[in-house]
Amino acid sequence: RVRKTAVSIARSEGLTEDALLTVELGALLHDVGDYKYTGSDTAGAELVREFFSTQSASNELVEAVVRVVEGVGFKTELAGGVSMFPEL
Repeated sequence: RVRKTAVSIARSEGLTEDALLTVELGALLHDVGDYKYTGSDTAGAELVREFFSTQSASNELVEAVVRVVEGVGFKTELAGGVSMFPEL
């Protein structure tokens, strides 16, 4: 559901294909290693990087997805610190 909604919004906003891919991957991976599951502030980024180390993704894409995962976590949202992502 998150992926479908995120991609729909991204398409309606006219994002580039690269940005659309970032949105889609961020939506799919947004809860990986989230603080509410792990108690760790860094697990999400670490797990996303670990996953991408087995894929043929560019470092630019990996870091963009990591920023999404880091920016939409449970703890971040509770603190009111959700960041904006100008590339999206």
